[in-house]
Amino acid sequence: MHRLLLAAAAAFLVLSSTPCELRAQPVDQEPALSLHDRARTKFQELHRRMQALQTSKQSSEPEQSQLLQAGNRLIQERRIHERMESARQMIENGDYDRALESMGKVGDDLSALLALLLNRDLELDKLMERIEQLEKFRDRVGDLLDQQRAEKVDAAKSEALLEQLERIERARENVGRLIESQKKLKGDAGNAGMEAKPSEAKSMASREADLEAKAKELGEQLAEIESRANPPKPGESESADSNAPGGSGGEPGQGQKSIQGASQSMQDAKNDLLDNQPERSLDDMDKALEALDATKRELDRLAEDARRKLEQLPFDQQHRKQEQTRIDTDRLAQDMENAEQGEGEEPGQPTPGRENVQQAVPKQKSAAGQLREQKPAKAKQDQQDAGDDLERAKQQLEDALAQLRQQLEDEVLRALEERFGEMLARQKEISARTKAIDEVRRTSLTAADVIPAQVRNTCTELGNGEGELAGEASDALKLLEEDARSAAFPLIVEELRDDLQRASDRLARHECAATTQMIQAEIEATLNDLLNALRKTIEQRAGGT
Repeated sequence: MHRLLLAAAAAFLVLSSTPCELRAQPVDQEPALSLHDRARTKFQELHRRMQALQTSKQSSEPEQSQLLQAGNRLIQERRIHERMESARQMIENGDYDRALESMGKVGDDLSALLALLLNRDLELDKLMERIEQLEKFRDRVGDLLDQQRAEKVDAAKSEALLEQLERIERARENVGRLIESQKKLKGDAGNAGMEAKPSEAKSMASREADLEAKAKELGEQLAEIESRANPPKPGESESADSNAPGGSGGEPGQGQKSIQGASQSMQDAKNDLLDNQPERSLDDMDKALEALDATKRELDRLAEDARRKLEQLPFDQQHRKQEQTRIDTDRLAQDMENAEQGEGEEPGQPTPGRENVQQAVPKQKSAAGQLREQKPAKAKQDQQDAGDDLERAKQQLEDALAQLRQQLEDEVLRALEERFGEMLARQKEISARTKAIDEVRRTSLTAADVIPAQVRNTCTELGNGEGELAGEASDALKLLEEDARSAAFPLIVEELRDDLQRASDRLARHECAATTQMIQAEIEATLNDLLNALRKTIEQRAGGT
């Protein structure tokens, strides 16, 4: 097939150069006729080979046979042979304008034929373009997903800080009530003097016990507040000591220490009252009040720390970031939709993940609105939902890319099989002609060992043919770059290319004897080995092994 493509391209190029001769309107018609005849000859050879290949490939490669059949039908329906002959008559008659018009139409037909024969290469190009397109979409989705996750983390931090401030405020209110109750009880104990009525002392002891219980409850609240104020760092043990205020781990923070001190003083005051010694309980109550004041100051410090951290995550900034992510996501959704429209007459294809990307946009808009209203908890849920949509879109793109890469690998292997099959057929022809011209050389050498012109010209032609095959091998190497699973093939093809170039160089020096023929035999053996390996690989992949 690749040789056919070269022949079609050559016929088109030669024909394209003929109008230039006509536009110059030379007195001598020979240059224009000569170029036109060259184009006709090349095209006739092309058509003959297309017809032969259509038949030979009918059973072994039905797809290629159908492609050739379509090309032969195009030649027949557009009457290219007849129109080229008609254009020749016009040139002979000096009717250059009509000849130009006719050859322009024939040139268009040859372009259509070339495009038809290039079908496989075009399909490979389209496949690689599709993979590149989806990879870019996947990367953009991945970037948006990273942004969305980061914005959700900020919203979660803001939510946690607001909740922390609410916990601190409740604790401060509880401390305030404890202080007021302790002051009132202290006043009653002071009024009781050295000794109170037993019933009155018992009542005050019960009230102090109630305050002690509430202080212990407050201690549990402070434990949660201080642990959230200073969570363990990554890699840090949960039980690590921390003497810093509000520290986490086994060591209680300053707030817990002060409320524990208040609770202990309340217990001592309760015991004094149970012993009916209200005056002695006053000192313990003073200690409890001092500890409660210290607890209140620590809560004030923790509240200020939480507010400072919250200021580092301003909601207007979070809103702007989320809104920008929404805009970027909407733009991506539009680009993915536009990609489905196709180009020109080419139909588009559905873009995997587009619907999920579109579904993320309104959720991002809602999240931005919630952040503007300083409602991070609701924003966080919208952000989670949007992130889930983007995650699904990314996965759909990954799945589609995996299928396309599998398809590309299969197409590359089939293209390589076709290319090497054609190269082997051409190499056998060159090898046979090399052997034949070597016979001519050996029987035609003059006494002065001068190589005859026929031998030199044929060797040059055959050397050019080997050079073309070396170029084909280089093209095959480029194809192999698209198939990472064919790791063993590139080394073999590189050796094949080098052998072809060696054969080309030797023939260019008019060396067609045994050494050159041995290299050509190695080339044929390598091509056979490549074809067998490729066919085995194709069969294994088709069987899922």
